[in-house]
Amino acid sequence: MATGGNVASEGDSGATSTAYKVVNDPIHGHIELHPLCVKVIDTPEFQRLRDIKQLGGCYFVYPGAAHNRFEHSIGTCFLAGELARVLKQKQPKLGINAEDILCVEIAGLCHDLGHGPFSHLFDQSFIPRVHEKRGLKRKWKHEDASKEMFDHLIKTNDLMDEFRKHRLQERDISFIKELIDGKCGKALRESGRGEKKFLYEIVANKRNGIDVDKWDYFARDCHGLGIRNNFDHGRLIKFARVIDVGEERQICYKKKEAANLFEMFHTRMHLHRRAYQHRVNKLIEEMITDALVLADGHIEIPGESGPVKMSEAVDDMVAYSKLTDCVLQQILISDHSELEPSQNILKRIQKRYLYKFVGEFRPQGEQLIKKVSKTGCQRLSFYRDEQDSYAGCMNTNKSANERHDWRDWQTSRLIYSSRSLFSLFLCFHSDKDETITEVRNILAKLDISTLTVEDLYVQVTNLNYGKGNQNPIGDVRFYSKENHDEAIEISEEEVSMMLPRKYSEQIIRLFCKKDDTDVQDLAKKCFQKWCKERQPDQGASTSTE
Repeated sequence: MATGGNVASEGDSGATSTAYKVVNDPIHGHIELHPLCVKVIDTPEFQRLRDIKQLGGCYFVYPGAAHNRFEHSIGTCFLAGELARVLKQKQPKLGINAEDILCVEIAGLCHDLGHGPFSHLFDQSFIPRVHEKRGLKRKWKHEDASKEMFDHLIKTNDLMDEFRKHRLQERDISFIKELIDGKCGKALRESGRGEKKFLYEIVANKRNGIDVDKWDYFARDCHGLGIRNNFDHGRLIKFARVIDVGEERQICYKKKEAANLFEMFHTRMHLHRRAYQHRVNKLIEEMITDALVLADGHIEIPGESGPVKMSEAVDDMVAYSKLTDCVLQQILISDHSELEPSQNILKRIQKRYLYKFVGEFRPQGEQLIKKVSKTGCQRLSFYRDEQDSYAGCMNTNKSANERHDWRDWQTSRLIYSSRSLFSLFLCFHSDKDETITEVRNILAKLDISTLTVEDLYVQVTNLNYGKGNQNPIGDVRFYSKENHDEAIEISEEEVSMMLPRKYSEQIIRLFCKKDDTDVQDLAKKCFQKWCKERQPDQGASTSTE
């Protein structure tokens, strides 16, 4: 991304007439960056984003998916400023000023500072796996790290004076961090922006998911992946308008843009199906996660108070600012014997010697897998003293409800913890009572001693338009040609008569990590039996690819 000359920009917060920088972006063309944004960009903490792939393991599937968080963040900054300026120009009574626009731009610029190696792989796979291994119940989000890294960036690079030069104070810093998280808090009131809650919908919209973060990565990801993008965010910006909805002001769109907006949600689903949740992409990310988990503790990163593990770096911004995708090369070139198991997995990826795909299954209705509830954890402790989990599951001395509860909990736990397929099969067994003898006979016939929990990987893929099984347009408000100041809802029929009957589906895939054709055939046989028990008419789709 080349930087060009300086240009003047009238009316912005504290900017001199020659301070703006122009960058040539492949998605948005020549864009201007506020001088304070340039100061933020020119820091080690922000430059770190050059070494974090936007799409994680997708680069191993799509050779063009080589773009990084760095350019996406700059693109989001640009679109945030564009939308804010359009609202200011069209509706002067909103009171949007130069400081508001600058805060929104910086929030867009810094919203991904907290991403770790390979982006969502780190916060959605690696960290949860390590925390589960240690028995920690903490839920860590990259948005939290983005806010911490933003504070660290300002402090380490002595930028507070630069912020003040552009009329931004500590209360504005707090406001920016709330914009990053998308959650309105006390900073809105303390910064004197009580009537501008709609600004929270620009970068990270928690109301309906329509925000400039998605607009940029949809366009940028499609460009890198070679997938057509039919959503026009530029047109949508032109028809954005803030309108009172009940007691709140919301960003609304002209009614005729409903089809364009639905195309945005369709693009989201399409990208998840073809790229983000691509079978091989998720498989490679699982292998990278396995390698990182094995390497955690053997890779030390210099922190504020000394070396820390990879998983501990999230609590030390000095260490975290040094953690990027480069950690894979650090593992591969190491001569420490402790890293050999991790190296072997990474070499398998390099040689395209991946875990073996066994089959997939599409559950329906009540068969959909859901996350474990707190009551499920309580059920675990209730059965903890059982020496044999299978016997405990099927113990005829327990009531039918107790056995059903165990199956419900075990189903979720086994799926999300990649536990044994055979436990999964037994837990999805028919509702009729099973005796311990019958269960043992099943186990004997399947000879499950040849396969362990660690040999299997269960992949649960949820595909939707952004609102589960609901129409994503349902939470969006529009305005008509006749009345620009009245927010209205529109029906599905007003969007199109050809909308889908269902807005979500789930795919359960099984992979075998073990390089043994007999074991792989056994896994396939058991998976087919498990699928047949679940849906006799569907069975399992298996492959030897």
